Amino acid sequence: MNDVIKSIQTLKTTRSSNFSEERISTDDFDMIIESCIKAPNASNRQSYSIIVLDDNEKKQLGLKGDKVLLFIVDFHRHECLKEYLGKNISFNHFQPFLTGVIDVSLAVQNAVIAANSLGIGYLTTNDTYTRDLDKIFDLLKLPRKGCFPLLYLCLGYPMNKIVNQKSRINIKHIVHYGEYNDYNQDKILSIINEYDNADLELFTNWKEKGYETYLDWFYDKWLPSLEKQEKSLKLIEVLKRIGFID
Repeated sequence: MNDVIKSIQTLKTTRSSNFSEERISTDDFDMIIESCIKAPNASNRQSYSIIVLDDNEKKQLGLKGDKVLLFIVDFHRHECLKEYLGKNISFNHFQPFLTGVIDVSLAVQNAVIAANSLGIGYLTTNDTYTRDLDKIFDLLKLPRKGCFPLLYLCLGYPMNKIVNQKSRINIKHIVHYGEYNDYNQDKILSIINEYDNADLELFTNWKEKGYETYLDWFYDKWLPSLEKQEKSLKLIEVLKRIGFID
């Protein structure tokens, strides 16, 4: 196994409470940033921007880590470029937004792999659009059109470096060859049993909470606390205001 594969296969999130006060060197941080912008992206457009938050901004937004990056889907830059050149093209529709989401995701993953290879912990979080978006726009002076704050990446050295890596369900449930293989009852029960396996290092006390399976807890308790229809409706309104949805 080469070093790149080893770094990918040892990825594990650092909880926000586990970041130490140790500082990331300028050289290491620069390497992480440079790795970001080398990520694949649609039409070499790099439809994102990255804001490196200062300590005051981190505190106001309730974020931990020595360094925090905000990744933004950014078509404001291209709006400025095309207006200067007098081009009649619009980015105010959904396809550019989806393209930007993919560009951001690839850049973030490059940063995560680079950080992990340097022994630096990381936490990716969508506390952007699940919390107060207006606060982010105001605090960081984001353009009100063509920009959407998508993800934070918190970086820092973990206090406890011996953290178990959460496993994943069997690859056979994820990868399909040739065509999509739908889930019959046997496959469904197999997946449920895998999630119930303590070796996956998932939430472990669902039985004590009175749930029959891990997924009972996940669907009945955990997801409803995160994903509410009213939040989705607010997001749609924000995307309309920004210009990504008509």
